[in-house]
Amino acid sequence: MRLVTGATGMVGSYITCHLLSQGHKVRALKRKQTSTVWFHRIAKSCGLSDKVIAEQLEWVEGDLGDIHSLEHALQGVELVYHCAAVVTFKKDEAENLFHTNVTGTANLVNVCLSTKVRKLCYISSIAALSRKKNNEQIDETAEWEDSKLNSNYAKSKFLGELEVWRGQEEGLEVVVVNPGFILGFGNPDRGSASLFKKIAKGFSFYTQGVNGYVDIIDVAKASIQLGESDIKGERFVLVGFNISYKELFFSIAEAMGKKPPKFEVKRWMGKLAVLFLNVFAKIGLRTEFVTPETITNSMSKYYYYADKVINQINFNFTPKEQTIKRITQEFKQY
Repeated sequence: MRLVTGATGMVGSYITCHLLSQGHKVRALKRKQTSTVWFHRIAKSCGLSDKVIAEQLEWVEGDLGDIHSLEHALQGVELVYHCAAVVTFKKDEAENLFHTNVTGTANLVNVCLSTKVRKLCYISSIAALSRKKNNEQIDETAEWEDSKLNSNYAKSKFLGELEVWRGQEEGLEVVVVNPGFILGFGNPDRGSASLFKKIAKGFSFYTQGVNGYVDIIDVAKASIQLGESDIKGERFVLVGFNISYKELFFSIAEAMGKKPPKFEVKRWMGKLAVLFLNVFAKIGLRTEFVTPETITNSMSKYYYYADKVINQINFNFTPKEQTIKRITQEFKQY
């Protein structure tokens, strides 16, 4: 039996669907109030039949903050895929961010140990590898350093990783994956999937900053391949390509038949915007999507390298053109 946490989110949904397609029985953890509507839409896009879902998938209600619910969910489980996480860059949500990503991960590790789970595959983030300087080249050897470039989200994922590595010291087999910015079909009002919605509506701005990206299907396939293997005690960067925000936004707009963004946000504009946002925050005015952290990151250039996973398990990443074309078609059908 496999358990997937965060099974209603985009990453958890795809990992669950790919496990089911490989014939595994899956127990999927969800909070009581969370809808499974988008899981079923993703399952449909993955070609899963209702019969497979009914016969191989078991939903259980639980919460990373509730030890008893985790003990119930992990009974008879051999391998856990830990996908549940809060992603936010708003300072007033920092408490919930750390509670879920750090304390919740610690709780899960403890229960894995007490219920004799054999292995945990932790879905981390490239953010946990730390950012120190612009134009940096980053891989699995990167060591964490405190820096103003590290967001609270990055810190929470790094501290969550420490709990996972602590579990390894106490006898749990672990493997950690660090995906880049994940591109995939999912709830367009949440997470990275919202990028396609914004561009479809006519997003006007772009920067020349560079980041690492990966197809959600590649995240699911690589995570499962590593989780089901004998590999343990290692981390793997999952980044299929490094491109600028400009190139990404233009490519998505072209695939959608929309006009590309036309205004470049220069570095001095970004710095000025950060100053204004900090002032607004001090007087109680906050923005929903644009924060000083997201602006700073969008102006920076980071290059990530996934040679390790390519060489060690002979993994092939999906070309960006194929990724964008497929996701665009899925959103159009939706």
